[in-house]
Amino acid sequence: MLTLNALFDGIDTRAAPLLADIRSKLGPGNDLALQAATGRAEALQLQGRHAQEVRTRQALLDGASADGLAPDSLLIYRAELLLAQARLGQPDLNALRALMTEAAALDGGPRGRSLLLVADAALAAGNPALAAEAVQHVRDKPLSPALALPGSRLAKVEGRLARTRGELARSAELLSQVRGVGRVHAWGSRLDAALTAVLRGSPEAPALLAQARQARPASLPDRHPLDLVSHWLEARQAAGRDDDPAVRAAWAALAGARGPGAAAPTLGNLGGLFP
Repeated sequence: MLTLNALFDGIDTRAAPLLADIRSKLGPGNDLALQAATGRAEALQLQGRHAQEVRTRQALLDGASADGLAPDSLLIYRAELLLAQARLGQPDLNALRALMTEAAALDGGPRGRSLLLVADAALAAGNPALAAEAVQHVRDKPLSPALALPGSRLAKVEGRLARTRGELARSAELLSQVRGVGRVHAWGSRLDAALTAVLRGSPEAPALLAQARQARPASLPDRHPLDLVSHWLEARQAAGRDDDPAVRAAWAALAGARGPGAAAPTLGNLGGLFP
């Protein structure tokens, strides 16, 4: 609940004792410990602490492997690590392709979620072709009820993929239905929809940008990565073009939010900065 409400104070000091307590009571390789470690990693992601997120997700997998858990039981956790690495600007495309093939061969369980994580990681890596391939695998089999709903994870990824193709009307339609669970996700979903509107020159863009400003959790510190996204979008909306000096400066600041040496983000999910 704290993460959903963007209340991150104290999580750093509580996380390690909590995980140690769970492990001492339930033993190695238990699901609750995996969920708690994943929650810690997500809290880091939502704060924009991408390098620490990668280390936390890698430690989770290393610990699970040491506890004897099989790699196929950790499919989603492995996909989440690949997305975190891509967000940091260190994508592993070979691993993404291998995991996509592994997930596509499944009949259910983590199949859809894992493939969508691969798709989002591919967008973060600037590889929309790989993202499209992963999405097609999702659609090759009947959708789960959750993925078939408007505003689902699938709709979000397809809306982003449409944006990379210049299909802005379709992107707007899909992303307008995405709300996000939790305050940072809700803020990100509004910025996601606003990005497409700004690129379209839509008359709805000012209202969507205003909604995004109102959705920003007050508990977050200044210069959160999504603040940099917001500043760039505001500058782009005001200028109406990409080559304006203020727009270029805002874009450079946004690009620097991923990690040292990361390539410039692309418009799919801005290098994974959108949650």
